[in-house]
Amino acid sequence: MKVKKVQFIICLVILLLFASQAWAAEWVLYHTSAVGNESYDKSSMKKLDNNVISVLTKTIYNDVGKLKNYSALKKMDKAPGNPYILSHELVLLEIDCLNRKIKVSSRRICDKRGGIIASEMQSHGAWSDIVPNSNYEKLKNQFCGFVKKSKIKKK
Repeated sequence: MKVKKVQFIICLVILLLFASQAWAAEWVLYHTSAVGNESYDKSSMKKLDNNVISVLTKTIYNDVGKLKNYSALKKMDKAPGNPYILSHELVLLEIDCLNRKIKVSSRRICDKRGGIIASEMQSHGAWSDIVPNSNYEKLKNQFCGFVKKSKIKKK
């Protein structure tokens, strides 16, 4: 009988930990693209140094986004049985405000249940120029003002 109580308490603690993570996210829509709606998690913004910030973004796929990413997953031999199982993509970005550069630190494609279908870490990836009038420039313009005011918590 005691074993079942301990198992119940462990399950309850795990459930509460996951619930608190879900409540912590503050998703803000910033762009609608051909593949879906793009948001950033306001609570995830971190100042890495004086000029670089990181932020978690989420793209909720529309049908075009599901089919496009399904095709890419197929090339990597990671495609699920059905493209409509795909739900969203989480991307951790680093933005260099001073040099107008961006880098993808990690990317995860998730299914409707939140399970990870494909994951890629690029912690030592290359920096790319931010293209003018792009969704990344929208993010840079919005966040780099915060860096100057130091409102973002340091890592």
